Amino acid sequence: MLLHQFVQIAKQEALKSPIKHKYGAVLIYGGQVISKGYNSFKRTTGVKMKQDVL
Repeated sequence: MLLHQFVQIAKQEALKSPIKHKYGAVLIYGGQVISKGYNSFKRTTGVKMKQDVL
């Protein structure tokens, strides 16, 4: 694959993000995509979050 193909994959991943500032990532090893992903947020309803809100 060529560099621009990896960039296109990263762009496609970024579009999956539910966040305003979208980021996509591609992990390449030996010229092959071995992982890909995008940024998201983690919902928590634990005690710490409740303490921070108060």
